[in-house]
Amino acid sequence: MRRVRTLLAAVALAGGLAVSTGVAPAQAAVLRNVYYGSDDCYRYGNHGVQNGYWTSFTCTFVSTGSAYPPYGLWFLYA
Repeated sequence: MRRVRTLLAAVALAGGLAVSTGVAPAQAAVLRNVYYGSDDCYRYGNHGVQNGYWTSFTCTFVSTGSAYPPYGLWFLYA
C-alpha cells in the first residue's frame, strides 16, 4: 500500500510540474480531479464547460504500471 501511495504522489507531482512549467500564469490549468475511467473525466469536464465553471479542459491518462485494475488514472485539468 505504501508503494501505491508513493507512486500516486509522484505521478501527481510530475503531472502538476509539467502543466505549470509549460503554461503562462494567466492561462495555467488547475488539477480539478482524478478518475479511474475516461468517461467520468470527460463527462465532468464537459459539465464544467456547459455550466461555466471553466472554458476548456484536458483529460490526461497516466499509467500506474500495475497488472491489476486500475491500470492508470485520468487527470482532469481545467
